[in-house]
Amino acid sequence: MTNSIIPPFSLSLPRYVALANAIEDAISTGQLAPGQQLPTHRDLAASMGVTVGTITRGYGEAQKRGLINSTVGRGTFVTIDSQASRLPKIPKQDGNIIEMGSVTPLYSTDPPIQDGLKQLLEDAQVQQTLQYCDAVGHEHDRKSGAKWLELYGMHVTENAVIICAGAQHALTCILTALLHPGDSIAVEHLTYPGFKTLAGMLGMRLVPIAMNDEGMDPHALDAVCKKDTIRAIFVMPGHQNPTTSCMSQRRRNEIVRVAQKHDLLIIEDCAYDLSASSHFTPLAAIAPDQTVLIAGVSKYFGAGLRTSYLTACPELRNKLGRAVRNTIWMASPITARLASMFINDGSALSSLINKKEETRLRNKLAQEFLQDFEIDSLADGFFMWLKLPEPWTGSQLEMAARERNVSIFCADKFAVGSDPLPRAARISLTGPEDSNELQEGLTIIRELLSSPPMQQALL
Repeated sequence: MTNSIIPPFSLSLPRYVALANAIEDAISTGQLAPGQQLPTHRDLAASMGVTVGTITRGYGEAQKRGLINSTVGRGTFVTIDSQASRLPKIPKQDGNIIEMGSVTPLYSTDPPIQDGLKQLLEDAQVQQTLQYCDAVGHEHDRKSGAKWLELYGMHVTENAVIICAGAQHALTCILTALLHPGDSIAVEHLTYPGFKTLAGMLGMRLVPIAMNDEGMDPHALDAVCKKDTIRAIFVMPGHQNPTTSCMSQRRRNEIVRVAQKHDLLIIEDCAYDLSASSHFTPLAAIAPDQTVLIAGVSKYFGAGLRTSYLTACPELRNKLGRAVRNTIWMASPITARLASMFINDGSALSSLINKKEETRLRNKLAQEFLQDFEIDSLADGFFMWLKLPEPWTGSQLEMAARERNVSIFCADKFAVGSDPLPRAARISLTGPEDSNELQEGLTIIRELLSSPPMQQALL
């Protein structure tokens, strides 16, 4: 095992960086497994012929990337969720793989781009979209953003809205503007992988918080805040990714009380909220002075528009506006205007309704095919959380499904920390092209789970 992480000699890279790269490569190729212990600093230094300080720096760099964890008295281990530190791949369109891992937004129900472009060309202000504008976006487009935010229960003026280049860019602006490298952010112990990789890239530490069927446990959050210095929390209260949990109004109030008690920034991601049948008051409406809320359009109309709306109090908005300026100067006015047109002419709402109708049918189909297994899902949800029978683990099912040309995401990809992983996997219902392909994928998953993984390996 030691040999697998000894990097080749290179004049182009410092040895500690080469060591971190070698650890990352060994994890990606399977030479290092999640939870595996690494050599001591002294032993590895002797094997590499370098100082202990070099190993300390190399392990430190690997820890920044979210690849390993070091604990005094126990040693250094590969993180349970190390696989999720790798960049996600866009599903191939070659037809060989049934995509039930990545959540795609049912492109066939998007508004016709031709209609939007025609409207854009007829707009008297179209030339304005080729010019520089304020970092937070044109007033007209921010008004449209405020209209879109009403669907989430947020009633704000255009002055409270910042236009970002998609939800991931909004998260980047929040972390860079309002937090610092080394800060600790509390997250549910199963959370959005894109937030994990972003926080790792920015040198921030994620602290896992226990969950139940309503998401983050406020008592567990309070207990962690008493022991650790937490600066912020990241939650998806309306439709949690990956577990599909939804916070009740009472749970939202409890989370806000803990956040106010410990002066925490609340990052509220509403990526899938419009898929939920029950809507409660957003955290940002309960605690507007310390909450930033993100509402994107990608899941409901036009993922390629890369447009999202961020809302926060005036003090935070000024910092967030500077972050937009410092990262991309401004979100594209052309795509922001297209998003505005779809929102204002009703196309966006029609697309949302059509997607909910299709996801409702797909959920019914999945419930029928997997009725013998425990599933957490929402009636109109884009994905479901499949709890596996023993002795199956999520990673075993992911690998077995891949061998049958079906892509799913095991719990490992969403996990934070070193607690035991649940036997579960997220199943995307919107990845398959149509109901026939979905049925084929569900049939394969059902067949795999009908016998233990060891027997599957012998087939």
